[in-house]
Amino acid sequence: ILYATMSGNAETLAGLTAARFQRFGVLVDPVNCADVPASLLEDLDVAVLIASTWGDGQPPIDVRDFFSELSDPAAPRLERLSYAVLALGNKTYTDFCAFGRNVDEILAGRGARRLLERVECDQWLRAPFESWLERIADKVEDLA
Repeated sequence: ILYATMSGNAETLAGLTAARFQRFGVLVDPVNCADVPASLLEDLDVAVLIASTWGDGQPPIDVRDFFSELSDPAAPRLERLSYAVLALGNKTYTDFCAFGRNVDEILAGRGARRLLERVECDQWLRAPFESWLERIADKVEDLA
């Protein structure tokens, strides 16, 4: 589980996601995208990304290097990777959930396969997260 956060919301949801996965024996520690290179995705079979958008469509400040590496046109293909993106944002901003949307489109464009369609939710809405969590947990449990 990778997360990109500015205010801590994505980190909190990543922790809740990890706890849900542990119920069926998948032990994972959420990792901040700021702490790993994007090339890590080349070594993974499955990635769950929880991505907050900061300001007007930007990645959180501390994950800009990760995003720059991820979006490099020379970056390798990711056909091995299956992934899901939960995009967080604030509906008062023009580019609501733009960072999560961009990550999803880049991964798909590099050959990765969506485990489920991206979900975009406002930072104050818990119901979309809970629905997404149940669906992604079912997918990951099937893979375990």
